[in-house]
Amino acid sequence: WATDSPENTFSSSMYVLSEEFYMMTFAIRFPGILEAVEGFRTGSWADGSWEDPRIVFIAKYFMAGSMLFYYPFDHMVYLGWTVPKLVPVDAQWCFSYSCRFWVVYLIADLIVCRLKILELRKKKNSIANLWNLRNKKRN
Repeated sequence: WATDSPENTFSSSMYVLSEEFYMMTFAIRFPGILEAVEGFRTGSWADGSWEDPRIVFIAKYFMAGSMLFYYPFDHMVYLGWTVPKLVPVDAQWCFSYSCRFWVVYLIADLIVCRLKILELRKKKNSIANLWNLRNKKRN
């Protein structure tokens, strides 16, 4: 029942449905450019106040900055695949560049997460040290 034969209506229907869901993922990304502009302007993608200035710098310029390029390419991919006569672009070329900016975002996110973990570990250790000093003074 899960073959690609044209006479199998379930399989062909599921294929059409999966294509619609795939294209829907592109459509819901249209407002993302506004979030990227806001993150680039304010550095809000750093999520909080951090002592390490590299966190805000990477979140602002690499994460949000890469999305400023990712979203327009992604929008062109969507339009190039859905209405190719209206928007005559090379959707595959745009898709390859949107993926590159997505990889920049992912690598920057991994670096930011690592920097945050290191900072939180330092804060945890300093709190533990203060707690130990406080207990020593009581004894």
